[in-house]
Amino acid sequence: MGYNLALPFYAHAERRPEHTALRANGVDHSYGELARRAQGIADWLARSVPERPTRVAILGGRTLESYAGLLGTCWSGAAYVPLSPKLPPARLRQVLELIHPDAVLLDSDGERALANISPDALPPSANVADISPAIIVRRPLDVDGEDPAYILFTSGSTGVPKGVAIACRGVSCFLAAMEERYPLTTEDRVAQPCDLSFDISVSNIFTAWASGATLCVVPASQSMAPRDFLRSEGITVWFSTPSVAIVMEQMRMLKPGIFPALRYTMFGGEGLPATTADRWVEAIPNGSLENVYGPTETTVACTSVKYTGPEVVTPGRGIVAIGTAYKGTELMIVGENGAELLVGQAGELLIGGPQVALGYWNDPVQTEARFPIIDGKRWYRSGDVAYRDANDLFHFVSRVDNQVKVRGFRVELGEIEAHLREVCCSNSVVALAWPLRVGSAGGIVAFVSGTESSTAQIRTALKDRLPDHLVPDQIRALEALPVGMTGKFDRKALTTMLDQGV
Repeated sequence: MGYNLALPFYAHAERRPEHTALRANGVDHSYGELARRAQGIADWLARSVPERPTRVAILGGRTLESYAGLLGTCWSGAAYVPLSPKLPPARLRQVLELIHPDAVLLDSDGERALANISPDALPPSANVADISPAIIVRRPLDVDGEDPAYILFTSGSTGVPKGVAIACRGVSCFLAAMEERYPLTTEDRVAQPCDLSFDISVSNIFTAWASGATLCVVPASQSMAPRDFLRSEGITVWFSTPSVAIVMEQMRMLKPGIFPALRYTMFGGEGLPATTADRWVEAIPNGSLENVYGPTETTVACTSVKYTGPEVVTPGRGIVAIGTAYKGTELMIVGENGAELLVGQAGELLIGGPQVALGYWNDPVQTEARFPIIDGKRWYRSGDVAYRDANDLFHFVSRVDNQVKVRGFRVELGEIEAHLREVCCSNSVVALAWPLRVGSAGGIVAFVSGTESSTAQIRTALKDRLPDHLVPDQIRALEALPVGMTGKFDRKALTTMLDQGV
């Protein structure tokens, strides 16, 4: 029953109550202070919910209230459901109706967002700032390993958001794998550069608090170019999407030796260009860099590889391999007929093991489709095309939905992007199939940023490298590519630009 994510925090609060657990908006908050706040929130939930709460929405930004609300929810034994105050009112209402939380915990931004939702559709809610801290702190409530620890909402192909429910046991296995690979101490300072609604936050928060370290929340204004934050805060652990490093590289912020305090860097969520990895390694003379991989449905990350140079770069792609599986995780490459493929053959990557999600909240049809039982084992169909090489290293090739038909030809957008990176001498590149038609696309459009080459020069260079059907019909240079809330290049925003003729 020791699966409550708050238990390590409680232990550190007992041993070192004055040690800083959280630094947010330039203010330090100790383990003892946060434990009292968490207990107060758990007590409020016990008073406000007729039965023991099972799901609590956290509607807030990068504030003390949001983190205390998350911790207090864990303390109460409930699953937390992080929601961004930036969500449009209609989307926020839709998610709340899907999840039916027992309560909603807010910060001031969350209060303003909730004001646009009809009161009769709401469970009990409170601004965390108005909940009094407890005087006596008790041990967090026990939870079962199969209970949900958190539920994260991702975009659904049907337009309805999907709630990914992750079990407490799955998070426990993930944190054990992280502790083995990246042993932290109470003196570490772990950066938190993303919103709570992005699953990289799970790693940053709970690896920090499991080791008694300090979690340092990056202001939103510095999330994509955190050079000054990394240096001024003495950050020793960084985990984000590669887009952060790509933007910093483009802004010429990555200088040799600039981040001497960094011990561990992890990049995940999208492809890590090898040239960006080279620049980052030069910037961290006392640290290591790992590329990690894992869909939200497999609890943050399930594979990784230490970047050591060309031997871990995917041939012909210019991106770092996704590595080998964490302890307890199984990987299988299958073809279109579902049969397992041989070494070197590319197919869909299936992931098995205790980190695989419970499924999609209240969506048994999608859960059955994406979490099949094969030979008695439960797997997650990642939708990623990958292959295993002769050294048992796994390589990402593209998304299944990035393998599109363009004028009758099968096209892998990842291949085009690999050549764009080389031709442009920039990692800020995106290739899209557009306009979309039934079963195929009318053409290919490339977006580039941070290159000194003209679009005509890029086109000429691509024609020398690619068959005609792979050369983009349009190449558009932007000052900067849009980045979404998760820190990845925003392909939907670029598609909208095309649809609207911008």
